[in-house]
Amino acid sequence: MIELTANEETVQVYLGDIVRDTLETSVGTVPFEWSTGFVVEQAVSAIEDFLAGTPHTPASTGQGWVIDLESETHPQAEITEIDFVVDLINFKWRGSVYSGDCAVPFVFTLSTTPIDVSAAIEGLLS
Repeated sequence: MIELTANEETVQVYLGDIVRDTLETSVGTVPFEWSTGFVVEQAVSAIEDFLAGTPHTPASTGQGWVIDLESETHPQAEITEIDFVVDLINFKWRGSVYSGDCAVPFVFTLSTTPIDVSAAIEGLLS
């Protein structure tokens, strides 16, 4: 779980639903624009807007966060969900023979970068 401070209140973040563009938190389901990745300041701003009763409406694409991988057999992964409680990245392979759901253990921190996420998924291929 990740803890953020919004309006001087500690808020636990349990789940990031990238497809639905939401954050599941201790204060409720907060609309959050995932197309730009997870930037702490943007997440805090989204939570503050939610708490103020003026939640931002994300321009949802209806798909996950697509990342390119350096693999001929598995060229892309679509991250659909990040579970901050059990430390899992849930994703689907794209552009490969296998297109099913997968998950990889990953401890997501406030300083995690897209490169870190890509490396965790690519680690399954080696």
